[in-house]
Amino acid sequence: MKNTTGIIHPSPLQYVMCYAVWFCLAIASIWLALQVRVYLIQQPLPFSGIDFRVVRLITIVSTILIGFVVLIAIIFLEHYLRTGLVKNRFWPRVIRVVVIQAIVLVVSYAANLLMMKVLLAG
Repeated sequence: MKNTTGIIHPSPLQYVMCYAVWFCLAIASIWLALQVRVYLIQQPLPFSGIDFRVVRLITIVSTILIGFVVLIAIIFLEHYLRTGLVKNRFWPRVIRVVVIQAIVLVVSYAANLLMMKVLLAG
């Protein structure tokens, strides 16, 4: 009888590989969040002319908010990859996550360059 649902029963070794990839992508997500914080908040704020105490407050609050977003993303990522393993769509999902992370990094870097040009020109 043929399996028409598209659901497979992964081996324990496949689950170990899934969680190893998830762990690497989680670490990359944390690093990416730190880079986005630096590019979009920490670097441009001192040049904005805002009082240093307000800059410090914005930095602290943004770090906490970005941390919550990354925590939720890492929890969702585990579910996304695990269900992808069961549906035999694991590697396309891994590639999709890596591409999204790369796009976020490039966009934050480009936004930082644009903000620095505007702040330094004005």
